Amino acid sequence: MIPVPKESGEGFDIQTHLPVKAAEGRICFEKGPIEYPQDPSEPSRIGLVVSGRFGTFRITTEGIQVGLDILEKGDIFSFETPAGRDCSRVTCLEPGEVCTWKRRVFWELLGHDPVLAVGFAQLQARRQADLERRLVRLASCKIPARIALFLSDRAGRSGNPAGGEAILLPPFTHELIARFVATDREIVTAQLNIMRREGLLGYSRRGIVLHDPDGLSEWARDKSSRRMAKA
Repeated sequence: MIPVPKESGEGFDIQTHLPVKAAEGRICFEKGPIEYPQDPSEPSRIGLVVSGRFGTFRITTEGIQVGLDILEKGDIFSFETPAGRDCSRVTCLEPGEVCTWKRRVFWELLGHDPVLAVGFAQLQARRQADLERRLVRLASCKIPARIALFLSDRAGRSGNPAGGEAILLPPFTHELIARFVATDREIVTAQLNIMRREGLLGYSRRGIVLHDPDGLSEWARDKSSRRMAKA
């Protein structure tokens, strides 16, 4: 029987199982697009975020950058050599460090450690579920609700206590949020100002403060229900 990790899904700390010290590379990145490996024999590698924050994006044939995920400590992603304009990109959002393995070496590690393999599968399943949930929101929610739900999701993954019920989020530019909710930066700015006036959030030097996370979620549900009622 394959042992199942006690931690499941979001709680699984893959760094405790991956031999980070034996990683083939440790790369420090500053803000900006990540340069991809140019070795023709190894067109892709697996990266583990050790510190910092990274964003993954899909560049459409029209040149539009669509947000896929925000990666933080313990998240895994793939370095892939771009092929044409319709491809994935990884951008460093906050200076950090990444450990890398050749793809075939990473698969060998999974084959030798069942706990690591199961944990990795759980993490990938969570990521797939997150993407599916976002697709549903894009189809069924108005922009204000999509923005509020984006912030609520980030609070669950990367928020820190800020006193009372408040949650502190890392700084997100309005342009970045727009890429994840399929709208324009100006609309994100306008909606965040509305949320701030209603006391749902505020700003500090360290990021975005959600004063009432439950209230923000309720606010998003109210905006979504209004759209459904009109439909």
